[in-house]
Amino acid sequence: MGLISFLKKTAAGHTDRQKQARYDRANARANEYMEVAQWYAEEGDGNPRILQNYQELSALPFRQGHAAVLVGYRNDITRKLGHAAHIGTRQNPWIAAFLRPDDGTVYCAYVLLRDDNQQFALMKAYWFLSGNETEAGYKRPVFGVL
Repeated sequence: MGLISFLKKTAAGHTDRQKQARYDRANARANEYMEVAQWYAEEGDGNPRILQNYQELSALPFRQGHAAVLVGYRNDITRKLGHAAHIGTRQNPWIAAFLRPDDGTVYCAYVLLRDDNQQFALMKAYWFLSGNETEAGYKRPVFGVL
């Protein structure tokens, strides 16, 4: 492979090293995602909202000032959703939006992608917390399945 071809692939995120790095980051975030999902299962109302794109996420209710935070995340969320083409999976990425049970506003959104072997290839959290809230307040430890 020529140098120019390699540089083009690297810039586009098509190298095996970059692909493996995405898997490694997703695996490192898996426990955190499960803790967020566990809290939601215990405290939330039903399942998180499953969305296909940024527009669907931006249509959900946010607390005062958090819609502006979402706009700041827009390019990153759109880029993450586009990683499916780089990874070469036949599945589409999605967004899991977690809503506060008390007022129905978004407090966390995860961009997720599974590869063709059902392994998480991408997992990125975006938090929308008010001044008195913490990420730890929306997580529960996950223990082995009984």
